[in-house]
Amino acid sequence: MDRRLQWIVASVLAYIAILMLTVVTTGDAAPWPTLRLATPL
Repeated sequence: MDRRLQWIVASVLAYIAILMLTVVTTGDAAPWPTLRLATPL
């Protein structure tokens, strides 16, 4: 597996995990659009 591809996959997984955590903790999906705009992905 390509090192760069591995890094991208890890970043996406971490990003999703943080979003899920935020939604679970705040009980609100409001951070989703903001975070999505803030990320270059």
